[in-house]
Formats: sequence, C-alpha cells, structure tokens
Amino acid sequence: MTEEHFSPKSGLVFFILFLIPFFLRFGGIPYIISFIICGILGKFLFLKDELVHLKIFEDLGLTLLFFFIGLEYSFEKLLRMKRIILPGLIDFSFNFIILFLILILFFGFAFRDSFLVSAVLYPTSTAVVTKLIIDTRSVANPETDFLINLLIFEDLVIIIFLSFFYSFTEGGELGLSSGLIFLKMILVFLFFYILSLIFNRFSFVLDRMSEEDIFIFLIFGAVILVSFGAKAIGFSEVVSSFLLGVVIPDTKVKHKIESSLSSIKDLSVGLFFFFFSYRIGLDVRVQVSHFEFFSLIFLALILKFLSTYFGARVFGLSFYASLRAGLSFLPRGEFSFVLIPLLGEKLATSVFNMVLVLIFSGIVSFIFAPRVLKIAKI
Repeated sequence: MTEEHFSPKSGLVFFILFLIPFFLRFGGIPYIISFIICGILGKFLFLKDELVHLKIFEDLGLTLLFFFIGLEYSFEKLLRMKRIILPGLIDFSFNFIILFLILILFFGFAFRDSFLVSAVLYPTSTAVVTKLIIDTRSVANPETDFLINLLIFEDLVIIIFLSFFYSFTEGGELGLSSGLIFLKMILVFLFFYILSLIFNRFSFVLDRMSEEDIFIFLIFGAVILVSFGAKAIGFSEVVSSFLLGVVIPDTKVKHKIESSLSSIKDLSVGLFFFFFSYRIGLDVRVQVSHFEFFSLIFLALILKFLSTYFGARVFGLSFYASLRAGLSFLPRGEFSFVLIPLLGEKLATSVFNMVLVLIFSGIVSFIFAPRVLKIAKI
C-alpha cells in the first residue's frame, strides 16, 4: 500500500499566495489578479503531482464563492430591482447578443463557440469592480448605485446561463434537451424559493442554532451536500450554492455564517484562481489570428463602454456620471474564468489571455479615467 504525504511545496504555495498579493496590493492590484499571477508563476515552480493534495480546496473554491455571493441577495431584493431591468437589457444586448452575431457573421465562429465566447466576455467582474469602488472611495459617487445594481443583474443572467452551460460539460447539446434543462431549472428555483419561505418563518430556530460553536459544521456540510447533490441530478453546483446563499434569512445567522466560513472561502477561492491559471499557464502564442484577438478585445471594451453609458443615461444619471460609469465597468473577472473551461483547448488559452488584458485595462480605466475627465473638464 502506497502512503501519500503532503509535498513541502504545498506549503510553499500558501507562502506565494500571501507574499505576491501582499506586495501587489500596494500597486492597487486586486487579489483575484494576484492569485492568477501566482498560478502562472507556479507553472514554472511546481509539478502537477506535487500539488494534488490541495485539490479539495480548489473544488470548494467556486462553491463557497457563489454561496457567499448568494448571501448578499434575497428573493425579495431580486424582485425589487425593476429600475435596472432596461439598463440591464441594454447591457445584455450589446455585450452578448451583438457580440454573438458579430462572431458568427464576421469572424466565422461556430454557433457553440460564439455562444460561449460571448458569455465569457459579457459579465463585468463583481469582485474587481466592488473592490475598486471601495479602494478608490467611490461609494458616494452618483453612478455607484447604478453600477452595483447592474452587477447584480449580470450575476443573475450568468447564474441562469450556467444552468444551461452545465449541460455542455456533461456532453449535452443546446437543442432538444434545453426544454428539460429549463424545466429542471424552474423546479430547482421553486424548491429553493419554498425553502426560503420556511427558513424565514423559522429564522429564530436558525438564530438559536447559530449560537453554537459547532454551527460551522452544519453550514459547511449543507453547502457541500447541496452542491454535489445538484451535480448528481445534472444541475450546476455553483448555481445551487448561490441559491442556498439566497435562502439564508437576513438575521444574525447570516452574519455568523459570514464570520465562520469567510476564511475558508478566501483560502479556497485563492487556490481556485491559482490552479486555474496554473493549469492553463501563460501562452504568449495566440491560437486565433492576431486580428481576431485584438479585434475581440477592442469590441469587448467599446461595447461594454457604450452599453454602460446608455444604460446609465436611461437610469437617470448625468452625462458626466454616465461617462464615468462607462469607463468604470470594463474589467472582466471571476465569471469569465468560470466559463472559459467550457471552451475548446484552442480557444480557451486565447480567450484567457483576452480576459487578462480586459482585467488590467479595466482597472487602469477605472482608476485613471475620472482624473482624465476632470482634467479635460468633460
């Protein structure tokens, strides 16, 4: 019988995941980008077998991330977001539908590739933008409420998309099976909605249970069971984790969960993004043509800017605030990285590099565009 032991290099990974993000944060680089950079460096430092023991944290990363995203929402809150619907539809039309048509008609991409690439380039990064809003002290800006609501709208759209994309990972097609997938999705949403009614009715029981020191075992177990139970019935783990977060009542139980699981979530999410870039690596060779590569980056930037600007105007913001909103909403991030593995090997590396460019250019735009607009007196 072969005995397995942790490689000493597993510990080195954790040191790297602290040191590099720690120093990069002084340059305003969000942690998510630092973790990706660590993964790219890790490609040259570690053999795959040396890090196999860390896979459990990688598997938990997305599950816990989406569970925590769900904690920020409730079914009641989602139903009150009427004002953002039209700007959200403008955003979706520009950054998914128009981009999808351009990829098919002008770039000659296949239907499935066009669909998935559009989905990857559609959502703005919630993690990056919210971190930048806090770090640049932009919370009081008139466009911040609009940006936060638009981020929520995009999150919900991608959550629904993931329910369909999951069928691709199981070898399905977006055809006749779509009706079954849609029905399954409705039933799962209905289940969690009923569960939210029960939890809200008996929230005092959850509050009392949350006072126990061992409460973390219950929640951690529930997240894992719901996630992998969903996978067993052919549903997305991350969507089910998100919905489990949504049904948690906004009482002290939510704050207990956030304080108890926050560190495990941070650890797992960091390792998820580390392993993501570690497996793909940084390939400076572009598998698509250079024209396609740079054209897609340009389209992703200009379409996102225009849709956000027009959406902000519809939302009721001034010309200047709308311009600032458009230039602040460019970074892509966590949802894009979730969807990239669904692409074929040829496209995955190229699109991964595109997203990296969009993240860095979006961060630069967020930080410096308002200053440029002030100097230009726009």
